[in-house]
Amino acid sequence: MSLIGINSTGAPKASPTVPPGRQSLKDSYVIQIPYLTDKRRNELEILLSIFDQSNPADPEHHLLNIRENEFPEKYRPIIRKLQKAILDSDIKKKMELEDGIIDELEDLEREIEDLEQKLDTAEQVTDQVKQENDQVKQENDQIKQENDQIKQEKEVLRIELENLRKELNNKD
Repeated sequence: MSLIGINSTGAPKASPTVPPGRQSLKDSYVIQIPYLTDKRRNELEILLSIFDQSNPADPEHHLLNIRENEFPEKYRPIIRKLQKAILDSDIKKKMELEDGIIDELEDLEREIEDLEQKLDTAEQVTDQVKQENDQVKQENDQIKQENDQIKQEKEVLRIELENLRKELNNKD
């Protein structure tokens, strides 16, 4: 049998932090029934094996194939109560409603995962665009510097030309 200690926050038992307002919840255990062995070592394992879903009678796993004669007499009343519960139409309706809610939650979970993936992609594209913008800004700055240098050279040349003209005029 596989037991995992879970504290009131749902974290593994060793977790030292409990959020405010959750201290009053009791610690619990998650029992992984599929890991129960066929050789049941104690009464708890025998009792829990009633809920083993490895042999469902329907695709929704609402009904289990339980052979009452495979269990000790003292567990048969529990099995019979479970069998009576499934015959109750209100319980069946609740189970169908729960299935619908679970399906909707799974759809929402998939949608959230899709949105998170799209967000990650958008963030990557945004980062890439930012890098490209930075590169363009650097190129623009370089072009501005080159333009400023050309303007300075042009001004120097203009002054030289003006000086040469003056010299020519003075020689005449």
